[in-house]
Amino acid sequence: MSLTFESVAATHDAREFVVSRDAPVVSRLDRVVVGIAASLVAVTAAVSESDSVSWSVALLVVLLLGWRFLVIRARVVSESILVLRDLGMQLESTTVFGAKSYRFVEKERILEVVLNEGVDCHQVIYYLAVVVKGERDMLLVFPELKPRLPVLRNVFVEMREVLFNRGC
Repeated sequence: MSLTFESVAATHDAREFVVSRDAPVVSRLDRVVVGIAASLVAVTAAVSESDSVSWSVALLVVLLLGWRFLVIRARVVSESILVLRDLGMQLESTTVFGAKSYRFVEKERILEVVLNEGVDCHQVIYYLAVVVKGERDMLLVFPELKPRLPVLRNVFVEMREVLFNRGC
């Protein structure tokens, strides 16, 4: 998956960081599923003499395509964080069809910004997180797209400069 990173410095007191997916919305798996569904319909129409078999295959195709639609609909294509010195930070996530979700954290609740590493199956991944007062878990920045370490390092340094007037 290829990602694009953009850093926008509106003022000394505000910065926005945007990570976007460059890959096409429809994956190879999506094309395979549609191909299988079309093949099932064509073969069933050609050889089936029973209406119950045709309806069973039609139901299977509808379920298969519905499942893929739900997966694609929830796919995140862009994540951003807006950091404001006196107010806090706002996380934004955008899906394929443009649905957006927001989360705002007041500056008083932000205890620390951390750049950490974790192990996921057979790979090491780096992540940027915010320790929020009153919450048990850290708040992940870019949780879906998971940009690489150089991007995270850049965001980490600039977030700390804006929020706490200090770099690393």
